[in-house]
Amino acid sequence: MAARRCVVHIGMPKTGSSTIQLNLSKRLDDEGYFYPNFNNANVINTGNHSGFLTTVFFESYYPYHYWKSLGIESADLSFFRESFSEALQAEFCVDGSRNVILSGEDLFHWGYMDSNVIHRFKEGLARFFDEFLVVAYVRPLRSYMQSAFQQLVKYHDQSSLDFGHVYPEYRKLKKWQDVFGVDNVMLIPFKPETFPENDMVLDFTSRIGVKEQRSDTKLVNESISLEAIAVLFAYHAHFRLKDRFPSAVYGKLIYKLVDVLSSFGAEKLSFSGGYVRRAISGHQEDYQWIVEQMGEEFAEDAGSLGLSGIDSSIDLLKISTLSIPHLRELAGDFSSSIPDGGGPQTVANLVDGIMSRLSS
Repeated sequence: MAARRCVVHIGMPKTGSSTIQLNLSKRLDDEGYFYPNFNNANVINTGNHSGFLTTVFFESYYPYHYWKSLGIESADLSFFRESFSEALQAEFCVDGSRNVILSGEDLFHWGYMDSNVIHRFKEGLARFFDEFLVVAYVRPLRSYMQSAFQQLVKYHDQSSLDFGHVYPEYRKLKKWQDVFGVDNVMLIPFKPETFPENDMVLDFTSRIGVKEQRSDTKLVNESISLEAIAVLFAYHAHFRLKDRFPSAVYGKLIYKLVDVLSSFGAEKLSFSGGYVRRAISGHQEDYQWIVEQMGEEFAEDAGSLGLSGIDSSIDLLKISTLSIPHLRELAGDFSSSIPDGGGPQTVANLVDGIMSRLSS
């Protein structure tokens, strides 16, 4: 009997994982492979296996966002783990000769959340599979930090430019190498311009030996302008009326606010070379490790490290004040009671006015 193979895609943040998951969960055009949906576990199928696999293989309760979203408390976790484990076994045993592809965005963080989970994961898979290939796309530092910071400001109340919040800790990947072996872990530079036909799914399937498949759907995190990011940053850094709204209402309003702010501004967020150099200096061993793994062409070059751009929180706060006239228009009647202070506090107050208008 031919060896059975399991491909594990570790979805490092900001590397197009959702596009891979959505397309392969909808259709995988290769009779030798299948992409589990774990439908027996009564889980909404997004193609992302993170919550399912974490529930099965974590040893103890962890305040994990997936469990919170389903309302799972620690007392109920054993029930869900048993249910999910049965679904996993049933899915893997449907056809014992077919290879499997798993993909989870949170798997990148596993070793930091539970030191032994990767070992348990491999031991659990070894009951069904003979060979393993772990695949991770790895985004260069400057590009990663800019994308991660934008998402944190948009939806997670980020109010600090501390690079510790956006540095990716590349050596999380080393734990996967330690368990599965360096030769069984494929690290790929995330540079979409180098992908065949600029297609993430085509690049992924061609690399792992699956019949080549193209994207039917491409998911892209929409960028907003530097000006809009600066306004949101000022809002998070100063007085807000967040506590006025129930958390569920506030969450919906933030999405509406981002949509409204996406209508103005023309510049793109770019961190200065000095900011990137400081991030590298603060994580020197980690950064050197990933450059050794990926090759020198992965490293930030002298041109990148010499670029101008956002260097401090002060830079963003100054930029935010340039949008005050536009924010007054967006706030409408709610801006009439807000005095012309001209500083970041005025920006935050006007955004509160916009939030009030959106909630009315």
